Amino acid sequence: MKAYLHTTPVPTDTMLPGSEQAFTLFYKEHAAKFFYYCTRFIDNDDEAKAIVDEQFARMWEKRTKFKTVNDLRAYMYASLRNACFRYLKVAKEGADPNSPAVEALAVEESIDHQMVRTELMNALYERIQQLSPQKREVMELLYFQDMTIAQAAEKMGISEEAVRQNKHRALTELRHKAITDKLLLLCLFLLR
Repeated sequence: MKAYLHTTPVPTDTMLPGSEQAFTLFYKEHAAKFFYYCTRFIDNDDEAKAIVDEQFARMWEKRTKFKTVNDLRAYMYASLRNACFRYLKVAKEGADPNSPAVEALAVEESIDHQMVRTELMNALYERIQQLSPQKREVMELLYFQDMTIAQAAEKMGISEEAVRQNKHRALTELRHKAITDKLLLLCLFLLR
């Protein structure tokens, strides 16, 4: 997911729909969100990235049909969901019945639920970027790269206890900020 992380808001609503500049800004603002959305269905980062890139290319071909950024977002979420399910359907034939990919086919979460979760995770990621560098790295490794405490400690070159302390301090700091930010509070609830 690191390749897609981008947290600076881009004013795509003010851009001319269908323009290359608007497309580039839309991509920079939304690629990470869309990638995260795909990884909720597919347990393969490379495939999820390929699906996101393919759907951006398809969106570019249809760019004149979209009038607003909301139209673009809605199209992307729907096309990404469909592309993920097509991928899973094809993968199902050769997959282990207990694999995450096959289990994901059984998940019947609505697209609205997935979009809300994606937006919440992006909001949380933006708040994490405001933490100190070490706390931020711990949170990214543990929650966005799904590393264990031992793996994060090894990667950062610090003790497991230092990782635990940084995680605790980061969550405490985020919780204090959450008192006035209901969106962040909901994100922290999801991280339990």
